[in-house]
Amino acid sequence: MRELMRSSDCPSVHLGCLHSIGGNQLKIDIDRVAAWTGAIVSFLSLTWNMATWKSSRHKVKIKLTNVLYKDGSGKNVHLLCITCTNSGKDPISVTNWGIRLLPDKQLGNFRPHPWSSKVPSEISNVTNARFFVHADELWEICQDQRMSTAKLRPWIELSNGSTVSSKKRVPL
Repeated sequence: MRELMRSSDCPSVHLGCLHSIGGNQLKIDIDRVAAWTGAIVSFLSLTWNMATWKSSRHKVKIKLTNVLYKDGSGKNVHLLCITCTNSGKDPISVTNWGIRLLPDKQLGNFRPHPWSSKVPSEISNVTNARFFVHADELWEICQDQRMSTAKLRPWIELSNGSTVSSKKRVPL
């Protein structure tokens, strides 16, 4: 014969259960709590793995800056620096770079400065690649071809075949 204990006599009132003297009801409630805890932890773990997997890709951005320095003869040299950064966790290589005229006309030949990173160049979340071009040569190419510098956009080609273009114009 089983008697039910009053909730005031129940040593496990904090679980909010009324159990029989044999403890079967208490065992079922602990099993349910363990099952729900496991399900919640599994769901949170799966959600975390999906979020970190999505952020593990590469996220490449291009930044443009002007660089002025004096060479060995004391002459001022004006360079345009194209900096490629990767804020993602997955490293990727830059296989090509350049400057194009909008919409899709490739700008003529220009020689990169010796400070430029070698191609291919791997970029990760701790390293970047910098490509320098002489601003005077770029300006002369635009003048020879009667183009406005406002439509010039730098671009890079990545090892996966995709191309990243800057949304900002070349600051000349």
